Amino acid sequence: METVEIDLSERFEIAFNRIHKALSKMVKNIHGDTFSQLVAHGAKRHAIIRSYKDELFQFAKLRNAIVHEKLKADFYIAEPHQDVVERIEEIAELLEKRLQHFLFLVIRLSILIITLP
Repeated sequence: METVEIDLSERFEIAFNRIHKALSKMVKNIHGDTFSQLVAHGAKRHAIIRSYKDELFQFAKLRNAIVHEKLKADFYIAEPHQDVVERIEEIAELLEKRLQHFLFLVIRLSILIITLP
């Protein structure tokens, strides 16, 4: 089986998209769904988002430089450091786990309510 190496920019973007997806599921009833809007509103209601808020805003700035300032194929104006990529992947994992745990609790609570006499 062939091993495919993913460059740091691509890994960063994948982790960023994972976080954006998790934030979209966690943060409801806001006007707009941009990453920064989700972070700002989510930080008001969710301690886990609040604890990573500053990093998430910095990741959004880096993501915009990577994605929107791409000058040609395979050439990015910015390339994240290995430790930054590992950090955003770690936060993506934490948010996804928290979301799964939250959804599990909602389902259990729903089942309990349905089975009440």
